[in-house]
Amino acid sequence: MRALKPRCLGLSITWGVLALTMSLSQMTPAQAVGASPESLTGTKVSARQNVVADRAPDPAPPYSLAGGDEFNDSSPLVDRGWIPRLVGLGDDPMENTIFVPENVSVADGNLRITTRRHCLTAGEQANDKNVSPNGAVCPEGTRTAYASARIDTGFIFSGTFSMEVRARMADDAFDGLHFAAWMQNDQQYCPTDGPPTSDIGELDTMEVYTHEKRVNSTTHLTCGYDGNSDTIRTHSRISGIDLQGQWHVFKMTWDGYAIRYYVDGKLMAADSGGGDVIGSSVGITQEHLRTVMNDHPWRVVIDSYVFPKDIDWVPPTDDTRPFPERVDLVDYVRVRPLIDVFPSGPIGDLWRANPDLGDPVSAETDGPSDTREQNFTNGTIRWSPGSQAQIIDDRRAHKTR
Repeated sequence: MRALKPRCLGLSITWGVLALTMSLSQMTPAQAVGASPESLTGTKVSARQNVVADRAPDPAPPYSLAGGDEFNDSSPLVDRGWIPRLVGLGDDPMENTIFVPENVSVADGNLRITTRRHCLTAGEQANDKNVSPNGAVCPEGTRTAYASARIDTGFIFSGTFSMEVRARMADDAFDGLHFAAWMQNDQQYCPTDGPPTSDIGELDTMEVYTHEKRVNSTTHLTCGYDGNSDTIRTHSRISGIDLQGQWHVFKMTWDGYAIRYYVDGKLMAADSGGGDVIGSSVGITQEHLRTVMNDHPWRVVIDSYVFPKDIDWVPPTDDTRPFPERVDLVDYVRVRPLIDVFPSGPIGDLWRANPDLGDPVSAETDGPSDTREQNFTNGTIRWSPGSQAQIIDDRRAHKTR
C-alpha cells in the first residue's frame, strides 16, 4: 500500500486528513484538517464507534469477529463490531478521497463498498447534494473528489494466523484506484513527527489495482526515521489475472516461521525467491520478525481508495471522463489461528546448528516412546528428556549422492 504512506516513506504525499468522531453534517473545512493520535496505513484516522449521532450505545454484537465475517447478516456493521472510519478532505488539492460510513453496507450476503464522484465548492465536504449525476465530469470552478469507505475490526487478533478473503472488484477499469483487504498491527509508522523506530507490521493480503492484471501483496515490517524513512518491505506477486468483475480468493498465512500469500490457492512468488517471506527477506533477524508478528495485536482493514493526483507510480484517475458509481464486493473475510511451527528448545537449537535441514514444515509433535519430533524440508529432529536431540530421516545425504 505504498501510496497511502506519509512523506517519510519516500513519496510526495502531504496528508492533511483527520478522522473525526462526528457526522458529515457537523464537519467544517477547518475540522477536516489536522493531526490524529493514530495512524492507519499512513492516513491518520480515529475510530468512530457510533455512526448515528445522539443514540443510545449499541448492544454487544451477538457474535465475535475473532473468526472474521461471512457478511450474511444485513444488520449495520457498527452493531456487529466493525469500526467504520470517517476521514475528511484536506486543503491539499492533490487529495481527492474521503471515507464515509454511509458508503459501506451489507446486502445479499456481501459487504459492499461504494465509490462515488462529488463536485465540491470551496469549503464543502462530500454529501448527497453534491454527488455528480451519473458520475458526470464536474463543472468548472468545483473540486472533484471521491467518497468511498474503510472499515476495520479493531486490534483483536494475535499470535499465528491466516487471513482469507473472497472478493470481487467492480466491473469498470479506471486508472488510479485500488481495492484492498489487509492486516496491520498496533505499532506506528515512522513519520517526521512519529517514533524514531517502530515494529510496525502491515500484511497486504489483497491489494488490487484497476489498471493492472496482477496482484501485488506487500509485507511491510519495521521502520526507522532518518530524514526519509520507510518501512522495510518485500513484494509477493502473481500476474495475468483478470480482476475487474471477477471473484477471486486471496489468502495470507503466518505460521511463526514465514509469511505466505496465495491467490485462488496458488502460492505467490516473493521478491526474495520462492514463496516464503522470513526475516532475512526484509533484512531483519528471524527473532525480530517474530517480535513484530507475535508481540503486538492486529486488525483487519477493508477499503477502496482513489489515489492522490500527485502519485507518480499509479496512473491518476481522469477527472475529465465520466466516473459511474462503483461497488466493490467482499463475500467473506476469515481469520483462523494457526499452529506455531517455529522450532524451540533442544530441537530448535539443533536446527539452528544445521540450517541445511531447511524450513520447518510442521510443528513439534509427540513421537514414539515419549519423544518429541519436528519435520523439516530435509529431515526430522527427534528429542527426549533422557537424550540429546538428533537428526533422523536425514534427507540431506540423499541429495549429495
